[in-house]
Amino acid sequence: MLRMYHSEVAVYQRLHNVQGKLVPQLITSGFLDGSFMTEVNNQDQTSFQIKGILLQYIEGFTLTNLISQAPQSSWQNIINQAIRITHILGDEEILNADSRLRQGDESDFDWGRAKWQQDEEGAVGLVMRHRLRKLGVEIAFCPSLRYFEFAEREDE
Repeated sequence: MLRMYHSEVAVYQRLHNVQGKLVPQLITSGFLDGSFMTEVNNQDQTSFQIKGILLQYIEGFTLTNLISQAPQSSWQNIINQAIRITHILGDEEILNADSRLRQGDESDFDWGRAKWQQDEEGAVGLVMRHRLRKLGVEIAFCPSLRYFEFAEREDE
C-alpha cells in the first residue's frame, strides 16, 4: 500500500499541468498517525501511519456507465477525450496500469514494451466500441499505434 501511495502522489505531481482540467486536482497528501491506538516504540511508529491523498471531487460517471448517463450524441466525444487522456499519460511517462512512472534506468525498449502490452488506448477505444456495437451503435476508433515498434514479433 505504501508503494501505491507514493506512486499516486508522484503521478499527480507529474500531471500538475492538467490537474483540475483532465484529471482531478490533488488537494493534499499526508498521513494520519494511528500510533495512539497502541503502545509503539519509535522504530515501529511509521507502521501506524495511514497514508492518503485528497482529490478534487468531479461529478460525473465512469465509461462503464456511459450508456445510461450520457446522451448518445456525446458518446464519441467522451470516448475521444478518454483516449486523449491516455495519450497525455504516455507523454508524461506514466503507465496507467498500476499508475507508475517510467523508471530513470528503464530503456526506451522496456518502456515502449510495457506501454504496448498495456494498450491503454485500446482499453478505452476497443472496449467501448465492443460495448456500443452490442447496442447497434458504431463509434470511430483507430489505434494510434504509437508503441507498435515495441510489439512482440514472431521473429524475436
